[in-house]
Amino acid sequence: MKAAGKLVSILAIAASSFFFSAQAEMIPGYPDVIICSTPESTFVLRIQRVEKDGSASYENGNNIIVVDSDRVVQREGDNDCHGKSLETLKRDGQTRNVQQ
Repeated sequence: MKAAGKLVSILAIAASSFFFSAQAEMIPGYPDVIICSTPESTFVLRIQRVEKDGSASYENGNNIIVVDSDRVVQREGDNDCHGKSLETLKRDGQTRNVQQ
């Protein structure tokens, strides 16, 4: 049974690595997904739109994050992502791109 559990874990990791790979973004210059945490939870937000001024919004149904035209996350109460640039989030491993 322990070997079967390890196999399931390995397959789950492989599947997530396949799904969230380092492929090109759906919208060039913006990660497909941002991962943020609060003291209560961690959540994943998908890109929803990019405005002509370069600002963008990410949503997951319950949470919304706005990336301003300077490419900095604006979300009060979220010390994990608030005030960080998209480049910093990427460097910190808080972004993913969905394989196409």
